Amino acid sequence: MRRYDRIEWVDVTGTPVAPPRSGADSAATAVVAALTVWTVTAAAGAGLYGLHRWAEHRRGAAWDSEWRGLGTTPGRPA
Repeated sequence: MRRYDRIEWVDVTGTPVAPPRSGADSAATAVVAALTVWTVTAAAGAGLYGLHRWAEHRRGAAWDSEWRGLGTTPGRPA
């Protein structure tokens, strides 16, 4: 093998580095990153929706407790 038969990749300082990724590798990395971001966002949204539903349930229970304390039926004039 001659001296210039092999390609070496170097950085700006001249230090040898690994060759750049292929287009397929970059595309696969982008797809995995997009799926990860989507999954994390969906999970966070589902968690916030669950928290909202729980808080609404607690608020409704507090209202019911207040009505029971007044001795009246909810929906009827006090």
